[in-house]
Amino acid sequence: MSKELQQVSQAQQAIAAAVKPGEANEIRARLKAIQKYLAHRGEQYAVAFEAAKQQCEAAAKAGELWELAADRNRGGGKRQTGEISPDDAGFPDTKDASICVRLGELDPADRETYYDEMEGKRRFPTENGLHSVWKLLNAEEDEDRPWLRVYNLWNFAKPDERFGTGHPGNIPGQINMNLNYYLTEPGELIVDLFAGGGTTLDVCKEDNDDYGNRKCLAFDRKPVRKDIKAWDLTNGSMPFNCY
Repeated sequence: MSKELQQVSQAQQAIAAAVKPGEANEIRARLKAIQKYLAHRGEQYAVAFEAAKQQCEAAAKAGELWELAADRNRGGGKRQTGEISPDDAGFPDTKDASICVRLGELDPADRETYYDEMEGKRRFPTENGLHSVWKLLNAEEDEDRPWLRVYNLWNFAKPDERFGTGHPGNIPGQINMNLNYYLTEPGELIVDLFAGGGTTLDVCKEDNDDYGNRKCLAFDRKPVRKDIKAWDLTNGSMPFNCY
């Protein structure tokens, strides 16, 4: 038995025995190296595929263990200072940790179904691919709200021309749409102390109860619109008496 085959065959047991996210991530890194090595040589596809599969399993275990550690240290629904960081847990970055947490929440049977499909297509399973499966099964985006994001990572290509006038600090209005949808109700007051080009104002004015029909007070040190009031926060007070 080759060294690579032996390591892959022992990986499942090692993953099951891992008790810390860093341990699972160490196994994951070794499996990734084996998979890449064998795939590059174009040999032992079955072993390389199994290495890729177990790499995904190790990622899921790392995410599961990291989330358990976060739950133990979480107070009032918020992560506390001193909790193990993604870097300390062996994740390349926070995005990778988030994907692995999603994998850990995925039903093992669904992961196996995904592996079977990939093997039949002669393609290696990937963590991002598994994340897409999780999205399909657990958090499918709303077809009636294509702007809505269901994760804690919101990606938009560029600012929406419908919201805000030209300003170097403009953000995509879809960010405001998501914030309003998740955190506010129609008719409630929203205060923007760094209004910039007025993106928040324009979103709140929309006749849509999902994210619009909100009251909005907007302030900026150098207003570029009449509906934005001048206020410099460095004066040490809040502008509640400006309207």
